Amino acid sequence: PPWVDIGLRPGFEWTLIEVRGDHHVVRDGDGAIVEQLRPELGASIPKYLRYAIATRKDWEKVRDERLKLDDPGRIPADLDAACARSLAADTPQTVWCGSLYGWLRNWMGVERLSEALMEEPDWVEEMMEHLTLLMLAGYRRLAGKCRLDAGHWWEDMCYKSGPLLSPALFARLMVPRYRRVTEFLRRECGCAHHVVDCDGRIDELAPLWVEAGIDVM
Repeated sequence: PPWVDIGLRPGFEWTLIEVRGDHHVVRDGDGAIVEQLRPELGASIPKYLRYAIATRKDWEKVRDERLKLDDPGRIPADLDAACARSLAADTPQTVWCGSLYGWLRNWMGVERLSEALMEEPDWVEEMMEHLTLLMLAGYRRLAGKCRLDAGHWWEDMCYKSGPLLSPALFARLMVPRYRRVTEFLRRECGCAHHVVDCDGRIDELAPLWVEAGIDVM
């Protein structure tokens, strides 16, 4: 069901900026400027030229224009009907929970986010806190009105040798925020399970996800 919208709203408009021979330079839905093979020639991994967020000022602009906590458009018109259907459904009911690291990585790039984690951790925490508040603002509209069985998260934050940030930072910045969401949905909507989709070697983070209430990898 279309529960609530917790992502960029609006997303960035896909825009063709330049044609470079066999390649296009475009702005994608996350606001990044990328160079990639022209679609009619096949698919390619994009080359990222610039990301939407490089500075705190960039973040504040994205936050204020596209991540408003009180945007009424985040709530679908048929939410009450969807909640009623969930109570009668005989199939698993799931909800999209989004991301704390993965979205920031898309908006900033791995390198800039890694720099910020080391040099400006308070800023990263501020961004993750805003995303958590955005989730909870939406899920409060579901409280006591629907049945949920699982929440789905997306966090591509590991590579072939391990995580892209230390388990200590993960435990400090992310685990308590995950827990606020997972415990809220469990308490208010009966949501017993949470699932995370993450690439790479997750061994060091898996026990911390479990601690945070995310029990399916």
